[in-house]
Amino acid sequence: MCIRDRVVSERCQSTLFSEAPLEKTLVVDMKAEAYRLGANAISDVTIQQTGAMGEGCWNKFTATANMLVTE
Repeated sequence: MCIRDRVVSERCQSTLFSEAPLEKTLVVDMKAEAYRLGANAISDVTIQQTGAMGEGCWNKFTATANMLVTE
């Protein structure tokens, strides 16, 4: 198993009253991007929530993970 790089997914909660993105949505985003970039797995997933009113969002959710290549 070889760590290739890191992959990132960002989602926006547009208003206080809109639903926040689900964790599984962020993970699926990262899996799809990792696969597109030639990896076949991800590990060490972290998700961070930050206020982002200046960016047009109520909250921004940023997920990161290691992309892995397995044989």
